[in-house]
Amino acid sequence: MAQDTQPKVCLDVAVDHRIIRLFKPVPNGLTERSAHVSCIRARGLSLKRPPSEIAVTAQLAGPALKGGIAIALQQPRDNHPFEDGLDAVIEDCETLWALEDIFDVVSCGSLDIRTDIAVVDLLPYVSEDIENIDETTLKESFRASTQIICDKKPYVLLCAGRAWQLPKFDSRKGPAFLFESIGVGKKFGNTSSLPFEVEIYRGKRGSVGIRTVNGFHPSYTMNRHPHVSLLRQLQVLIGAETCGILREDWEEEEWMGELRRRCQDISRELSGSPSQSPQSQSPGQSSSSCDYPKFLPDYQELYSATLDDLRECINPLIADPALAKKSSVELYEDLLNSDLSEMCNDATLILRQMLRLQDEGWPESVAWKNDAALKEAASDTIGFIEHLRKASKPGKDTQFAEIVRQGASCLRDSVTVGSGRRYEKKLDLETAGDAFLNIAMKIETLLMDLLLEKEKALHALGQEDILSSEMASMTLAPAVK
Repeated sequence: MAQDTQPKVCLDVAVDHRIIRLFKPVPNGLTERSAHVSCIRARGLSLKRPPSEIAVTAQLAGPALKGGIAIALQQPRDNHPFEDGLDAVIEDCETLWALEDIFDVVSCGSLDIRTDIAVVDLLPYVSEDIENIDETTLKESFRASTQIICDKKPYVLLCAGRAWQLPKFDSRKGPAFLFESIGVGKKFGNTSSLPFEVEIYRGKRGSVGIRTVNGFHPSYTMNRHPHVSLLRQLQVLIGAETCGILREDWEEEEWMGELRRRCQDISRELSGSPSQSPQSQSPGQSSSSCDYPKFLPDYQELYSATLDDLRECINPLIADPALAKKSSVELYEDLLNSDLSEMCNDATLILRQMLRLQDEGWPESVAWKNDAALKEAASDTIGFIEHLRKASKPGKDTQFAEIVRQGASCLRDSVTVGSGRRYEKKLDLETAGDAFLNIAMKIETLLMDLLLEKEKALHALGQEDILSSEMASMTLAPAVK
């Protein structure tokens, strides 16, 4: 099957070119009926949940067939618009929207979470904070989710939720602890207590073996740290891994481990506690309780710092007189190690958050502060554009220099400067975000091209080595008279 090499956007970031090569269709040949959807309906009825909530929860848990992919989340939000149907619930929920986008992209459009993937909560129908749930409901909820997953018997289970308020091996969870995430960037199978394939014993019903992939809750990425693009890359990689295990063609590569380690480091840094695994925000929690930037000036500071990082990154790359003479291998490594695409993705996400806050509006009491932040962002963007223009002046005829020139041109369209005494500068946040996303996509395209050239060169070198070895082992046979 040919690898996909076209640039892709997922979760509003330009996808790492190495991850794109993992995208393949997923065959769907499920036929054996499963009782897990009936089980989740029965749980909703026992809790006297509204019919609309039961209907949507059952739809998310479908199809009523054994095998395939299942995703274990934590617990539902307390204000989903169930009465408006499944599509409205997905559209209104960052977690479900993220899962929809990820599996659509990584499967090349062959999977839809509405019809092809079972999405279940470890605490189905229960949105209260865990410390407020009575013992009986807590135990029964974990028991129900265990039964649902075992009845579904997925070929692979993506473990993306965890009851972080409880110890990992809390007895109230029963076997459900085996279906929990173990944290950002970690993998099952590294210890005997957390194996890649788990087996659940069900008494007279026998046992169920399930392959597991460690993930982390999409809410941690989309709501708690929405400005960190690398966490989104890991979410996409995990989706690709889940599909690869289902297809039985997954192969771990060295760069994947590095991506996971970097995300672990980022999560520890963001949590502010190096000794603890970061807790994933509960879907039932208000985002106001989270420790990420909340206000427009916070994001403006992050944006300005990212522009400074981009300047420092671009300067040595574009000023290098030997850039045009470097081999594809050298250029690939230089560009890859610069993290330039990641910084552009971060800039996009930061600007998206600023736009969200601008659209939501703010009270008059903080208007002066937010207006000053927007002006500062506009001024810094103008300075950055001027820097790009000078750095990529005519005469620098590399592909990278052309990307920088085009990026400066697109960014210029996002800034307007008023006339008159006030000389007011205004930044169109949406246009600027699109410009940085476009730059990131072009960089990933260039990286993909360079990687293909690198692999072609290494393959040719390998063929030469094989030929040389064969020639060295040859002996001349005596002439036949």
